Amino acid sequence: MASFAPASVAPKNLGKMISSISYWDDDIWCFDISTPGVTDGGRRIRWAFNLPDGSLFTDPAWAELRHTVKCFLWSLRTDPPDGKRRVAPGTLISVFSQIRV
Repeated sequence: MASFAPASVAPKNLGKMISSISYWDDDIWCFDISTPGVTDGGRRIRWAFNLPDGSLFTDPAWAELRHTVKCFLWSLRTDPPDGKRRVAPGTLISVFSQIRV
């Protein structure tokens, strides 16, 4: 599999706080969303989802792609394109859901 994210990204992101309770390398990212009516599922990105071949996205075979997706999503939050605002955690969850499909 071709490398999409620079290898140098991994060490600096390991242990990075994503929210008040979640870290970069967690299998579930829980965001601090206090919007009324948002369920627990609407506050989380669950990386351990089933793939068509029966594996999980958290299996070692998918580590590089998982890391790339995490980098992409986190870049939307921390380093948006020129002229764009950084996205809210709820938007990250929505983009993740669209990528997953």
